[in-house]
Amino acid sequence: DYVKFILATTDPLKLPPTILSRTQHFGFKKISTTDILHHLQYVLDNEIVEYEKEALEIIARSGNGSLRDTLTLLDQAIIYSKGKIQTSAVVQMLGILDPQKIEEIFEAIFSNDKEKLRKTALLTEIYDSEILLDDIISFLKKKFFDQEERYELFLVDRFFRIIAQTKQLLGL
Repeated sequence: DYVKFILATTDPLKLPPTILSRTQHFGFKKISTTDILHHLQYVLDNEIVEYEKEALEIIARSGNGSLRDTLTLLDQAIIYSKGKIQTSAVVQMLGILDPQKIEEIFEAIFSNDKEKLRKTALLTEIYDSEILLDDIISFLKKKFFDQEERYELFLVDRFFRIIAQTKQLLGL
């Protein structure tokens, strides 16, 4: 009676009903990206590994609130980037669009350069649409919270509405 078993799973629905009916369930919320980012910086500073902050932000977001998954990505990034974690290596490793390209897309929008926008947008065809939209959302949130002049509330809200509609259409 003094022994306690703890079963941790990310998919409790795969457990047999007989086990589920005899256990207590505790759901854990995702860890905030900011907390994960601080932890990654702490780990890398202690291990004396050089990094670009933007690369760590991408890794932290990619872990989707799971510290274990994020640390796995961090280990992969250290190996992939040969000891110095750079944004270019991380985006290549994860197969996502470089934030610089997203910046170029918005620069083309702001300057009304349709040809540059078309060329830059064509580069996005090889990326998963859902992930690309999530990256654009993260980009816009960062610009808005950094209070960059071009990214005022009205504009960011407009883009968020367009992206939300796009995600809804992708679901269909």
